[in-house]
Amino acid sequence: MFILTQFISSKGGGMQISNLLIGKYLRDIYKVPIVYLGNNKESKKYCNIYLNTFSSIFITQLYYLFILIYSYIFKITIISLDDGILRCAGFLPFTCENIVVINSGSLAIRSSKTFLGKLSIYLSRISTKLLKAHFISESTYDQLKLLNLTSKNSFILGRPCTKNVLYRTIFNLKPPIKFITYGRLDNDKNIINLLNSFLEVSKCESIKLDIYGKGQLVQEVKSYSDLSSSINYLGEMDHFSLLDRLNEYDYFISISNNPNETFGRSWIEAGSRGLPFIGSNIGNLPYLIKNDINGYISGISVNDISLTLNKLIKNHLLSYKALSNNASRTSENYTNKNIFNQLKSSLDKIL
Repeated sequence: MFILTQFISSKGGGMQISNLLIGKYLRDIYKVPIVYLGNNKESKKYCNIYLNTFSSIFITQLYYLFILIYSYIFKITIISLDDGILRCAGFLPFTCENIVVINSGSLAIRSSKTFLGKLSIYLSRISTKLLKAHFISESTYDQLKLLNLTSKNSFILGRPCTKNVLYRTIFNLKPPIKFITYGRLDNDKNIINLLNSFLEVSKCESIKLDIYGKGQLVQEVKSYSDLSSSINYLGEMDHFSLLDRLNEYDYFISISNNPNETFGRSWIEAGSRGLPFIGSNIGNLPYLIKNDINGYISGISVNDISLTLNKLIKNHLLSYKALSNNASRTSENYTNKNIFNQLKSSLDKIL
C-alpha cells in the first residue's frame, strides 16, 4: 500500500494543508510511503518518493497509468489524496478496485460545458463506481451525486483542524473590531467587493481588516491597503504561523463567490481559535456557517457585505461571546482526533 498525491504543502490552500495532515497521519498509522506526483519543492519535502519532476501533464498521465497497472497486477492498494487519478482510472476501469480516494472535490468544479470537463466527468463516472472507497465533504457529495459520481462506497469526511480547539475565556470587546481574511487573492474569493465594503463602512465605524495571502489580485489589494488605514495587506504567511496569530482578531471574514467551495478549511481553522465566521451561503459553507449562531451569512455584493458588517457592529457587544463559543463548537467536529478516527474506522473495514 502507498499514499499518492499531487497537492501537499504547509503553504498552499485548504486541500494542500488537509493532504499534509491526512497524509502524515496515514503514513504513521499504516507505515507506508507518500508518493508525490509533481515538481513543487515545498511539497517534496513532505513525501518519500517523487515522480514527474518536470511537471508535464502528459507525463503525469503516463505515471498515473503505470501506477494503476502496477497496483492492479501486484494487488497493491493506493490511497490517493486527490482525485486526479480518477480520470486516468476511467481508461482502465479494471484497475479501480484497489483505489481509495480522499479529498475529492475538483470533479464538481469541472462540471463545465467544455469538452475536457465533460470527458473528465465521463471517465470519473466509470472509475468512481468501482473504487474501494471515496471520501468527500458534504456539499461535494451532493454535487457529485447530481452528476452520478457517487457510489455505495462514498463516505462523508471533513477536513481536520490543524490544532486543538480553544474556547475563548477572555473577550476584549473594545474598538476597533478586528477582522482577518486569508487565502487566495483572486476573483473566486470576492476580495475586491469585500475591500470596497470596508472602505465604505470604516468611514463611520471603528473596524480593521488584515489580509494575508497571495494571488492574481495582490497588487490591487495592496492599493486598497495604501488607500485606507483600516485595511492592511500583510503578505503571505506559513499556515501554521498564521494560526498562532488568530487570537489577535475578533472575526474571520471571507465572502467567497465560488459555488464550488468544496469545504471551507479557513472557516474551521478560524473557529478553532474562537473567531465567528462571516461568509456567503454557497458550496459547503451552509454546512459550516449558521446565521446569528456561529457567525453571519452575507450576500456577495458590496451593499450586501456592508449591511452584514453594520449588523455585526450593532450586535457585537451583546452577541460576540455566544458567536465565538458556537464557532469553536462547530470546529470541534473537525479536530484531528475526530476526523482521523472517522477515517481510520472506515479504512479498517475496507483495507
